[in-house]
Amino acid sequence: MSNQLAITSLGRTVAMFIANHITSDNAIKMLKKALELQSTYTTTNPTTDDVISKCVLILARNFSDLVNTKGESIFNALPINVVLDVLRHGSLAVEAECHVYAVVCTYLGNVPQSASVDYHELATTLYETVRFPYLDYDHLSHAMQNPWVPRSMLAEGVVYRLLNFEVSPSVHVESLPSRIAPRPAFARIFEYSYDFDKRGVLYYLATNGCVDEWRNPAATKRIKVTASSTEKGSCQTIGDLVPSEWWTADVPASWVQVALQHGFVVVPTYYSLRHGSNSKHDCLRNWVLQGSNDGNSWTTLRRHTNDMSINSNYATHSWPVQGTEPFQFFRVLQTGRNSSNHNFLSLSGFELYGDLHRLTAAASASTLQLAPTPAPTPVSSNSSITGTSPPQAPSGLTLGKKSS
Repeated sequence: MSNQLAITSLGRTVAMFIANHITSDNAIKMLKKALELQSTYTTTNPTTDDVISKCVLILARNFSDLVNTKGESIFNALPINVVLDVLRHGSLAVEAECHVYAVVCTYLGNVPQSASVDYHELATTLYETVRFPYLDYDHLSHAMQNPWVPRSMLAEGVVYRLLNFEVSPSVHVESLPSRIAPRPAFARIFEYSYDFDKRGVLYYLATNGCVDEWRNPAATKRIKVTASSTEKGSCQTIGDLVPSEWWTADVPASWVQVALQHGFVVVPTYYSLRHGSNSKHDCLRNWVLQGSNDGNSWTTLRRHTNDMSINSNYATHSWPVQGTEPFQFFRVLQTGRNSSNHNFLSLSGFELYGDLHRLTAAASASTLQLAPTPAPTPVSSNSSITGTSPPQAPSGLTLGKKSS
């Protein structure tokens, strides 16, 4: 009995370790392995179930980025129930509704011929995950020519689009079925891997979305860095890849602040710091990480007391943050003396990880809709299309256009 309990405990520990190392880069591979392993069990196995659930979550949270970088066929090798779990997930991150539509069309086009498959039912179930009112004109026109899209869904989508021209949609949002309700604000997900791994928010901004050559985001005005004072160097260098010396005056409550520009806000999950001296002196020991949306009112996100994680020249370390709301401003505020019993605040690097949102002119961080959406409500179809051949959508489907 004790051996069985020990094996169960070990299995849970292994599953937790694996789940903590699932990223958008390996989620598909890990999911396939977990599904293969699950198929060998005669009963439900919590270990593989946990891994599958984490993979589905990662795929949902990185949905549009995966479609943009790896193509709409990325989900073709997955079983239908798993694809539906992703598309119905409350954390599905959709930058443009055409991404969902393209994934569904491609998946259906890849279904092998089988007399046991009801393609009409399969198509209806999958297209229920598409929010047709938010397709752009080209993809909505494509859907109208697609015989496998239920006519009732198209009609409902077009009617709601027309309603937007006649009545303010905000009056009706709360009563809308989820299949035509607006999706939550799109977030680009940045997952921490290791200190200054070139996968953080500041690196993304420094490369203009990983499109251009890296430039210090403070120099290109994609972030604004300010400090309580400066005795050595420039606080702008905390945005650099290569460390250089910077520290404040020897004054209590010294701080350095990073303000994201151009409407960007972050719901933080991790942050990294790098010591700002080419010696082990004056390392941080007591400080708080704070967030704000106006630069005046601050929320403490993590408090450090006698934290000895940074303890050598240009040393780095990263810490998780339990972020629940988006912030534009982030501040490191020293709350006690450093390792040399001084008040110098010395840093040469700062990086953020989490959910990056970009606010519209009409939105603010306090009104950003981050709540998950419920699973789509089933829609009955009046389409008379039947048959046992795989669905063939009309040609000419392209991505790249955002929903209206």
